[in-house]
Amino acid sequence: MRSNALSWSPTQPTVMLLASEDHNLYTFDIRNLSTPSQIYKGHVSAVTSCDWSPTGTEFVSGGWDRTVRIWHEGDGRGKEGQMYHGKRMQRVLSTLYTQDARFVLSASDDGNVRLWKSNAHERLGVLDTRERNALEYRDALKKRWKYDNEIGKVLRSRPTPKSIKSAARLKRTMEDAAKEKEDRRRKHSRLGETNPKAERKKLVIAVND
Repeated sequence: MRSNALSWSPTQPTVMLLASEDHNLYTFDIRNLSTPSQIYKGHVSAVTSCDWSPTGTEFVSGGWDRTVRIWHEGDGRGKEGQMYHGKRMQRVLSTLYTQDARFVLSASDDGNVRLWKSNAHERLGVLDTRERNALEYRDALKKRWKYDNEIGKVLRSRPTPKSIKSAARLKRTMEDAAKEKEDRRRKHSRLGETNPKAERKKLVIAVND
């Protein structure tokens, strides 16, 4: 596992976030470096940058798959709908949260710096009381019914470029093939010769004091 970037949590001094070459992000507690505390999957290419939100509840990542993604801390599937991309945006080299946690900056190798809202649906500008109450009511409805099949499908749906979809499909095929190969090896081995190993424990080879 080769790491491309590291970021320390602003609210948990012992927690660090790693952006890895194997398409994933990992959080580690420095008191126990033998296994990551959480694995975040979603990118389909190397992750090159990461940065925590000042609140410590979210973080942003960017990668060679030309996407910027926002994650909830502790949710390995990624925040619903928070994947940013553009037709002209190339490989993302750096990502950064603003100090008010409302915006995200990204720098890509096409020579541009882009500014994104950390909450895509958030309205900018001054809201009156009626508009604020309406938005809070809608958010409460989303939280209440997000486990319903139909509503959950709408919340999880996101516009994804064809290149990302095809790369994700290929990645799933390769992972399924590797899993099937491991199952066959275990099936045709002697009892106890090849014990299954948790994915988190496969990542760390050694810890040097």
